[in-house]
Amino acid sequence: MIPKESTPIKNEILIDIFAKGLLNKDEMRIIFYIIRWSWGFDEEERRQDWTRKLKKRKMADDIEMDESHFNRNINKMIIENKIIIKDSRYQFNEHYERWKNLPNSPFLKGKKLTKKSSKTYQKVQFNIPKSPVKLTKKSSLGMPKNQGEDIKNKDVKGGEHLSKETLKKTKKENKEMLRLQIIKYLNKITGAKYKINTPETIKHINERLKEGFTLEDFKYVIEVKWNEWKGKFTKDGKNMEDWMRPMTLFSTKFEGYLNQSKPDPYQKYYKRE
Repeated sequence: MIPKESTPIKNEILIDIFAKGLLNKDEMRIIFYIIRWSWGFDEEERRQDWTRKLKKRKMADDIEMDESHFNRNINKMIIENKIIIKDSRYQFNEHYERWKNLPNSPFLKGKKLTKKSSKTYQKVQFNIPKSPVKLTKKSSLGMPKNQGEDIKNKDVKGGEHLSKETLKKTKKENKEMLRLQIIKYLNKITGAKYKINTPETIKHINERLKEGFTLEDFKYVIEVKWNEWKGKFTKDGKNMEDWMRPMTLFSTKFEGYLNQSKPDPYQKYYKRE
């Protein structure tokens, strides 16, 4: 019988994913949090597959992880299909065979890891040196020819077994995906037709992403300023809706907008006569 206030986890997940090291330490912290707020709640017939709506900032605070570091990790996990997101709700994808960038292993073909292959995989996944080290002949045993040379160029910082080129490509793709979602949401709210590849738009969004702001932050700023400026005019008759553009919303004033409360419906504005 499962004790109260406990979270049931399948044995195959504990052994085949967690115990065999398919996730690094930071990924495990995020996954455990998502599992807690999804599988940790029992329904009458089955467990919950999804968390409630969560903000990334709160998730980072709850697990005491630097927000920018958290954002990099969870966005990468979403791209790799380890985590599924829908309407700000999260789900751990326990079907590891559908993950992207999963290391090749006999285990993935339905076989058990031998001691030799398990030891090799563990080195790649968890041995994090303080400075770059060269692989010895012994550590490259059992690898295909030239694989040892390839691993020398891998970036194992933070337990990741990805080349610098792959990491760079992943970051670029991640930014493009976020820009698409941000501009798509802006166009949906305002009815505008802004493009994602405009240099000025790219510049402002990238600067804010570099500062650690999340997709939810961008959406909040869009919503709060639209509620404030929609159908309003300045004293000299300028339409305030014209300010609903990337260069205004995502400029250096972004953080101030983010900390702004929802507008007072009785706040004084001018209407065109």
